[in-house]
Amino acid sequence: MHRGTIGCLALFVALACINARPAAARPVSGTSSLKLTKPLSQDLSNQVRGAAIAGFKVDLWEWMKEEADVTVDTSNTIQRFHFFSFADTCLNKAKIDQNLTGHTVTVAIMLPGEDARAMLEAYNNRCYSISLRFYTLMKKALEDNAATDLYNLGINTIYYTMGRMGTPIGLPDESTPRSFLLEESRKIMQNFFNKFAVRTPEYIITGKPGTTLAAPLTVQAVVDTAPLSGITISCVLPGGRKLYSGITGSGGTVSFSEFRIPYVAKGTTMYLKPDFAPTVPGTAPFDAIDLGITVPEQSILFNIIPATFSISYSANAANAVAIPKDFASDAHVSKFLRDSCFLVPAQPGGKVDLYFTIVSQVSSYAQDELEQTVFKLENSVTIEDANHQALAKKQGLVFEKGYENAVSIPLGLFFWEAASRSMKMIKEMVMGL
Repeated sequence: MHRGTIGCLALFVALACINARPAAARPVSGTSSLKLTKPLSQDLSNQVRGAAIAGFKVDLWEWMKEEADVTVDTSNTIQRFHFFSFADTCLNKAKIDQNLTGHTVTVAIMLPGEDARAMLEAYNNRCYSISLRFYTLMKKALEDNAATDLYNLGINTIYYTMGRMGTPIGLPDESTPRSFLLEESRKIMQNFFNKFAVRTPEYIITGKPGTTLAAPLTVQAVVDTAPLSGITISCVLPGGRKLYSGITGSGGTVSFSEFRIPYVAKGTTMYLKPDFAPTVPGTAPFDAIDLGITVPEQSILFNIIPATFSISYSANAANAVAIPKDFASDAHVSKFLRDSCFLVPAQPGGKVDLYFTIVSQVSSYAQDELEQTVFKLENSVTIEDANHQALAKKQGLVFEKGYENAVSIPLGLFFWEAASRSMKMIKEMVMGL
C-alpha cells in the first residue's frame, strides 16, 4: 500500500478513536449578580444566593435533558419532588463562590458534569433498589391477602420507581425491569382500588359556616366489603384544600368529631379519599393522578346558610403617599368577602356573625443599596364572632415592592397588587376559622 495511503488511514483511525470516546459532559451552573451602592447586607446576600440556586436548578433540568436524555415532568408532584431532592443533593456538592467586584456582588455555583453524572447514577440506583425491595414485599402482601400492607407497600413501590430518572448513566440499559416494576405495580394497585370504596351515611351537610356538626362525621374504608384499617382518609375541597384527616381503626372507620363547616359557597362538594402522603415519610402531598392510577372517592354536598358580616376598614399612609379613593373605601373589601369568602353583608339592625376590623397602612422608604424606592403595605386584621370574641388576629407586612429611582413609579399598579395581596391574607384568615 502507498505510504501516503497508509498515513491517511492511520489518521482516520486515530480520529475515529478520539470521536468514539464519550464527550465530557458540560458543567451545571447558576449565576446571579447585583449592583450595590452600600455595603452588602445579609438579606441582599441571601437574595443573590437564592437567585443563583434557582438558576442552578433550571440549568440542572436542562443538563439532564441534554446530557442524560432525561426529561422530568415537573407537573407531576412525585417527579417534581424527586427532581428537587436530587437538585439539593447536587447543590451540597457544588462549588459556591461569592465575589465582590467594584460595586457588584456575584454568586456563582458550579458542579462538574462528571460529578452530576455520578450523582444521577447514584440517585437512580438508590430509587431502583428501594422500589425493588418494596415490590418484593408488595407481592408477598398480595399473596397473603394483607390489604393494609398491600396498600402501603404498593404506594411506596410506585413512588420510588417513579423517582428513577431515566437509565443510570454508565450502566447497562435497565429500562425493561424499571418499566416492568412500574407497570406491574400500577396494575396490582389499580386492581386493589377497583375493589376499594369510601362510605359515609352523610351525603349533604346543612348549616352555617363556622359551626360544628351536631353529630360526628363518620367515614368507613372497605376493600371487597371488608374493612380497611390503618390508612389515612382526608376531607378535601376542590382545589386540594384539606379540611381534616384521620386514620381508620379496626372497623375501617374514622370519626371526625369536631368537624366544622367551612366557609364555602352553597353547593360546594367535599371529597372523602385516601391521603397517600403519610404512606411515604418525608414526602410532599401527592394524589392518585400522580401515581398513575384511579381511586374512587365519596362526595358530600354543602347546603350552606351564608354567614353575615360587618366591616370597620381604614387605609392610611405613614408618609407622603397618596392613597387612591378605591383603596381607601371599604367597597372593594365588602365585594371580596361576598364573592370570594361567600359571606353576606348584615342588614341594618340584623344579626352579625362576623365582625371584621381591618387597618391598612402604606409607606415608602429609600433603599440606597439598590438605588430604589420601596413601597409597602402592612395590615392589621381582627375577626370577631357575634359576641365580639376574637376568632383570628393577624398583623404584618402584606406586600413590598421596589422601583428604580430613574423611572416613574406606577402607583396604580402598586395599589392593585397590594389590594390583591391584602384580600388573599383576609381570605386565608376566613378559611382558617
